[in-house]
Amino acid sequence: MGVVRYRPFRTEVSILLWIIVFTKLVDAPPVCIVQKSAEDSCGNDGVFETSSDDLPDWCCLCPAGSYMVKKCPFGIPTETECLPCPFDENDSNNQTYTEVENNRTECSKSNDKSFCDKFMKTHYVAASRTQGSRCECNDGFHRSNKDTDHACYEHSPCVPGFQPRLLGNATMDTECEKCPNGKFSNVSSSIQLCVKFKRVQNLKRL
Repeated sequence: MGVVRYRPFRTEVSILLWIIVFTKLVDAPPVCIVQKSAEDSCGNDGVFETSSDDLPDWCCLCPAGSYMVKKCPFGIPTETECLPCPFDENDSNNQTYTEVENNRTECSKSNDKSFCDKFMKTHYVAASRTQGSRCECNDGFHRSNKDTDHACYEHSPCVPGFQPRLLGNATMDTECEKCPNGKFSNVSSSIQLCVKFKRVQNLKRL
């Protein structure tokens, strides 16, 4: 893939230099003005500071999914040079990513499919250029908030007389509540709701 290059606005060079000269003449710090000008030019990508000595300057960050090859020339924040993260769709061992706008000189390496094999009750979720691969819990299991080793635990059942208030998911265990009035449960279950009592009519004696 080719270089991702921001379109430069050449007039910015002269504008920024005039700002610096003018603010020096009136003894006012130009830093905020130059930074604001760069932020307006870069938009949602954001900026990073490249100032040196008494010359304030900022460059546009590279978009998520790419990394910086070369910072922008002085006074042209939109000319940061970026490249897409190396990514082989067919080889999980050769996939890299960056999740947010950045000025990094290389992308993070994603874990390959074998990474999840050592964890019970998990399955592999593939990476993209903007997100690394991950191991998610299988249906009926969740990861403990206090756990850092990727282990997954079976959802807790609600005891008789209770029902799930919130069903468990990949990151949260079951939350239970008492059966509402007029309903009951005589089983332990992480998914089954309470049911209505059945009205039994009196039998007539012969």
